Amino acid sequence: MVRVVYHWKVKSNEEDLFVKAWVRVTKAIRAQLKGDRGSQLLRSCNNF
Repeated sequence: MVRVVYHWKVKSNEEDLFVKAWVRVTKAIRAQLKGDRGSQLLRSCNNF
C-alpha cells in the first residue's frame, strides 16, 4: 500500500471552495484508477 500525504494552508474564507474542489478531484481519481481505496481530508485542530 502507498499513502501520500499533502499539507496545504487554506485561507479561512476559502475553506468551502477547497473542500468542494477536493471532493470533485477525489471522485475523478476514483473513477479512473483501479484499486483506489479513497482519500481522507483532515483538518488540524490547531488551526481554528
